[in-house]
Amino acid sequence: MHYVSDRKNGPQWRQRWVTEVDFGPILLDVPLWWSQAVCRGQQALFYSERRVDQAQAVAICRTCPVLSECESETRSVEVSGRRFGVRAGYTPEQRKGWKTQAP
Repeated sequence: MHYVSDRKNGPQWRQRWVTEVDFGPILLDVPLWWSQAVCRGQQALFYSERRVDQAQAVAICRTCPVLSECESETRSVEVSGRRFGVRAGYTPEQRKGWKTQAP
């Protein structure tokens, strides 16, 4: 994955990243703080359904310098019934009762 450019998007600066997937490059528009996230590049661990992997992912989240930003973003974008992966130190099961908040 590599950085492409900055652009103004609403109240926060966001970054654009390009990542390669099986069918070619895709462009991701991500929050600026994401570049400091400890989990970056560890998708297999954070989206595993195995409890042991989820526990390891939660432990990694607890050490992250942008944990509060991640939790705020997670609460603003999650849609009921569509929770995947460990986010902000919480498993999908733990986030079931969350209600989304306006960003």
